[in-house]
Amino acid sequence: MLRKYLMQQAINAKLDREPGVLLDLLRARAQVLATAYVSRAVGAKPITQAEVDRYIANNPLKFANRKMLMSEQIVFPMGPNAQTIVDDNKDAKSLDEVDQKLTITGVPHNRSTGMLNSGEIPEDFFNVMQTKKADNVFFIRSGSNGVFFAVKGEEARPLEGEAAANAARHLLRAERVKAETGMASFSANLDAKYEGEYAAIMGKSGEPEKN
Repeated sequence: MLRKYLMQQAINAKLDREPGVLLDLLRARAQVLATAYVSRAVGAKPITQAEVDRYIANNPLKFANRKMLMSEQIVFPMGPNAQTIVDDNKDAKSLDEVDQKLTITGVPHNRSTGMLNSGEIPEDFFNVMQTKKADNVFFIRSGSNGVFFAVKGEEARPLEGEAAANAARHLLRAERVKAETGMASFSANLDAKYEGEYAAIMGKSGEPEKN
């Protein structure tokens, strides 16, 4: 109700005719249509039970062998000097050492405890973590932040049954959306290349222009 009321007030004030607002409306419309197109393309081919079973079998760290890792971590905002911070601490033996260096160099950071899901960690990286000592310091990027962390313990948390099937369907759909978007991006780039490089030598009918 509130949204409809505010929308009507904006229309009454003719805000929808202002250039900036009109541009935002056009962008929003384009985004809605693009999302709808990808969703329809992905939904045209339902995910089968065989695909779900195969995905679960091929990703044990997300399902049967899933683990929750208890960690202590230091989080800092990524900025222009982020790589320097990472390089300066790549040989750190403990989080205390990282904490001290960041404090001395004036890098804002926060230290806390947390949980890591093995299903959200790349398999190669997870295997490296498993072979290192428990107090080893690792680094990952998380959105706009950098995270130094040490694993303090782990607990088996297998994902099974209907919960596993639902999670697999969700992940498979996300992969299909990504693939469909990638193909659309490739096609769009081809069209742009044609228009940019060949428009000058092609007639409106699509046939080469004659001298």
